[in-house]
Amino acid sequence: MKKDYIINHGEQTITITKAFAARAADISTREYRELTKLHRDFPDYTIQHRTAVIRADKATYKGLTLDEMEKYIKAQDSSGEGVKAFEAIKVYHTPTGKDKPSYPKVKAWFLKTYPQYGKKEIAEKPAA
Repeated sequence: MKKDYIINHGEQTITITKAFAARAADISTREYRELTKLHRDFPDYTIQHRTAVIRADKATYKGLTLDEMEKYIKAQDSSGEGVKAFEAIKVYHTPTGKDKPSYPKVKAWFLKTYPQYGKKEIAEKPAA
């Protein structure tokens, strides 16, 4: 279940989501009644908007397409087993009635199977 608000008794705050705040702006909604009840029950608490945590060290894979995955697998696997597995995964994750596989699911399999993809190898400098 998605939580629209979180009550933190230690910091005396009520943190609400952006969507909840937008719905609570209309006085005829359930969210408005919930927010006014929260405010009435906890008059000393501060109501604040939830903010997203942005991680600077998040790994990104710009340019990682299905074709790039296949090229990488071919370069890593000389026996051809990796390509066969990749094709099987693409077929497995293709929804009924669609001609393309689910990219996020294939990408997750690829990154789990080939964790070294995208890692830059640091060349060691010889000691002088």
